[in-house]
Amino acid sequence: MNSFFEIQFVEDQEPFFQLGNLPVYKLRVTRWEYANEGIATGVAGIDAKEGKYSLNLLVDRFTLEDEKGTIQLEQDDTKSGNANFLINES
Repeated sequence: MNSFFEIQFVEDQEPFFQLGNLPVYKLRVTRWEYANEGIATGVAGIDAKEGKYSLNLLVDRFTLEDEKGTIQLEQDDTKSGNANFLINES
């Protein structure tokens, strides 16, 4: 699976091709551009792709705190729930 597609329009008035009682319809689709949305389709294979390739911007972040200018680069440990400091400069 290399790409996701979003269905824009289904031509349902006249079937593209008829296989007995099974009509096949034309779909107008566009390639879907992922922008860090959550995907919950209920299909484990599709949902796993989102989890594997997602760029969660909140995992690693810079914060500027105090008027002293403290910069911290945090990495959240999801198993323990603790934040690990990669950089802790004052």
